[in-house]
Amino acid sequence: MAELDAVEDTEPQPTDVNEAPAAKRQKVNPSARGGSCPPHPGFIGGICIRCGTLKMTGPEAETRDEGSSGGGGDSPLALRYIHHGLEVSRGEADRLRAGTVQRALASRRLLLVLDLDHTLLHSTRLSDLSFEQSQALAAALEAEPKDNQLLYHLPHMSMWTKLRPGIRQFLAAAHELFDLHVFTMGDQHYAAGIAAVLDPDGTLFGGRVASSSDAGGKMVKDLDVLLGAEEMVLILDDTAGVWPRHKDNLLQIERYIYFPACAVRFGRG
Repeated sequence: MAELDAVEDTEPQPTDVNEAPAAKRQKVNPSARGGSCPPHPGFIGGICIRCGTLKMTGPEAETRDEGSSGGGGDSPLALRYIHHGLEVSRGEADRLRAGTVQRALASRRLLLVLDLDHTLLHSTRLSDLSFEQSQALAAALEAEPKDNQLLYHLPHMSMWTKLRPGIRQFLAAAHELFDLHVFTMGDQHYAAGIAAVLDPDGTLFGGRVASSSDAGGKMVKDLDVLLGAEEMVLILDDTAGVWPRHKDNLLQIERYIYFPACAVRFGRG
């Protein structure tokens, strides 16, 4: 992905075709990576993406490595949906965000951020269904048209999911105009599973699927996580309260409800 252009290969390459690769990693020249460390631009699995140094932890890190991932006291920004274990400094995040803006301008494509639950679809746990309801859903699944399936039984997630009618046509049309991102308050396992239903070949989202683990433990969503500049982003979500900093970017849509337990919970039963 383009967002990972700061993550470079630090393995040395032999200068002679007959020369065997070195047994140990050679020291990387920081100047060849477009800067020096510290401050470190970010880490993957605790290893600096520029110089290969292990991330320091504890009190010693605060004195010797100030600003290496937090930029002068700011907490680093976790980007786990891009690469497991990736975190970058705020300064590096700003650099990556500027690159996102430049690519969007060059391609004339804005960013569209999509919620999952009650926006694109509705999911329910198997445990929330009665036996009769489960039987009715199984019968409905049998009757689903295979060329336009909207109802899914996901036993590996212990869930049923119903796509909002017309959502596949909407996503195909939106993909022509926008770079599509997903941001859900569901966990990473759920986000990946549902993204596979909506985008089985990865052409729509391209791995740009953020979940609650990317929200830093807070029940709010923020464009910083998606490296999106406010002037370039449109958000579709059924809940305005989860976007406290970006309400001007939000187009709140009517909540989609299909399964009975949730309908009762929202007073529609």
